[in-house]
Amino acid sequence: MHARLRSPVVMLLLAATSCAHGTRGGDVERLPAGALPVRVNVTNRFNLSMEVYVIGGGMTQRLGLVSSGLDRTFVIPQILIGNGPIELSAQPSGSGPVV
Repeated sequence: MHARLRSPVVMLLLAATSCAHGTRGGDVERLPAGALPVRVNVTNRFNLSMEVYVIGGGMTQRLGLVSSGLDRTFVIPQILIGNGPIELSAQPSGSGPVV
C-alpha cells in the first residue's frame, strides 16, 4: 500500500455505490444509463486544507479542496470507474505538484 494512503491526516472513505437515493438529479442524469455515481466522503483532520486527487487509467484528476476540520463529498469521474483500480491521494494545499 502506498504511504500517501496511510496518512493519518485525511480519512478517505468510499461511499456505497448501491444507494442512489438522496442524490441530486443533475448528478445522475449525466451518467450513462444504468450507472450510479461513485462518491467519496473525505474528512480532513489535519490543520491545513488538503487537495484531493483520484488516479486511475493513467490519469490524475483533482477532485477538490477540503478545508481543515471539515467534511466534503466528491463524485469520482465516470471515465475512471470500471477501467481498473483507482487510487485516492491527498496533500496539503499549495505544497507543489501532485506526488
